Amino acid sequence: MHTSIYNQGSFANFLYQRRLLATTINHSEDEILKKGLKALAKMTQEEFEGLKLILRILITKGGEIK
Repeated sequence: MHTSIYNQGSFANFLYQRRLLATTINHSEDEILKKGLKALAKMTQEEFEGLKLILRILITKGGEIK
């Protein structure tokens, strides 16, 4: 599956706009999960494909990411 750089940028912008990354710092895992599920429900197919690509990269690289 090929996802363009634009899709990855679109997903990063989506996360930033929803402030998921910033608001998860001081929240419980349950709160993070609830916010994440709400965000997933609002995603477009393009944003979801970007998320899948990002997760695939993170899983593949594992501990290599610095």
